[in-house]
Amino acid sequence: MGSNPASCRSSALVPDVELWPSEWSALNRTLLMIPKEVPLLRYLRVRPLAPKHREGLRLLHTRLFPIRYDSRFYDVVCGLGGDSGDRPKDIWSNNDLVGIGLFLPRDVLLRHCDCNDVICCTSCSSSFSSEASQPSSPSSVGESSCSVRGDTSCTDYMDSMSDVRSRESSGSYACVGAGPECILNDATYDRENDEFLVGFATMLLNYSSYSDLVPGEDYFWLESFFEDMMVPFFEECDSYDTCFDRFLNFDVMPAEFYRFLYTNLYRNDVMLDYLSRYNIGDCKTVYLLSAGITMGLRSRLLGTHLILFVQCMVYYCAYGVFIYNRDLYFCSGSVRDAVLARLDLHLSAMDDVPFTLELDDISESEVSPFRLSLESVVTSYRRCEEMPITIYLHVIEYNKKACATYRRTKFVRVTRYDDYYTINAKQYAANVLAYYVYPPCGW
Repeated sequence: MGSNPASCRSSALVPDVELWPSEWSALNRTLLMIPKEVPLLRYLRVRPLAPKHREGLRLLHTRLFPIRYDSRFYDVVCGLGGDSGDRPKDIWSNNDLVGIGLFLPRDVLLRHCDCNDVICCTSCSSSFSSEASQPSSPSSVGESSCSVRGDTSCTDYMDSMSDVRSRESSGSYACVGAGPECILNDATYDRENDEFLVGFATMLLNYSSYSDLVPGEDYFWLESFFEDMMVPFFEECDSYDTCFDRFLNFDVMPAEFYRFLYTNLYRNDVMLDYLSRYNIGDCKTVYLLSAGITMGLRSRLLGTHLILFVQCMVYYCAYGVFIYNRDLYFCSGSVRDAVLARLDLHLSAMDDVPFTLELDDISESEVSPFRLSLESVVTSYRRCEEMPITIYLHVIEYNKKACATYRRTKFVRVTRYDDYYTINAKQYAANVLAYYVYPPCGW
């Protein structure tokens, strides 16, 4: 096994509370076997969440988080009945929700893992995993509850600790329910594309300072922090490099990430068509409702790369700015397509031999006119006097790993809400973390 399962449990789960049995699913145990040296970014694909992913997304939320959204959240974020005219509008469908999924092809498992014991058929039913993704019934476990201050969209949280203990005593960590441990039965399996949903990010787009899904004071704290801390920082910063470092952490962007970015965002027509339905450039804030990586693929920096992807996505959709090898580029229309194609062509030549991101003379001459200078980017930052588009989220106080991930991607701690979450009659504070998406080209 490639990792210690105990070290891979979700850091969002309440400390000292045992894992949900589904964390130990056959799929997660198989994913843990993938050797660390396998370049997963080369194989992972990003797609918009679709109706067929609803149960898989719900199952992952159940495995990863102690907070439950109601069923309409999954409907709307997966594009299932969000615009239906025969039902009244609800709190979710009244808002713009964006859902993206991170998918791993089954072929990667077949090539790098022993799957003889976990693939028992070629066409399995998903009823087993769909059943496992539902909360346990009150008749078999004790009932507890969770809530978020100011949020009425969470449903009851069902704790299955008695079932975990019985399975621990027998040495079994199978999913809740009965059925064969075939990974093709897992609700995260997408039969059409022959791949597994292994990560996700769901976002709420806010076009005003008020939202009925987040606390009203959020915008006040975000704006106050920007005016009191960010504006003075850029005014007093005397180093272009230090100022520019507030953009993205390029140190965690290996060559593989750039190829991942070009394949899954800049040159991904399906994703770009999906994102074009939203006016991301008109947003005041982008609130991260949830983001996570399944247990079997943790400790591989995939969570960091997922957040970097979201940041680059907002920059590209809002400002038309894309990145390559620590530089920012801006161009529009057919010229942009040509420049992206040239960079993509260079990245597509990557293989297992030593690879350089440096461009040849011909490629450099074609793309250099559109490269933004460090001086112009920092000048644009300094001229930004109103709060730009801001990506932010609430992180429960004990989730130190998540806080470290967001700090790594240049999020800052804006404030702290006491007693924000209530889980099993116990209250927890929340850190408000934010990333200010500065316009880098005088927008």
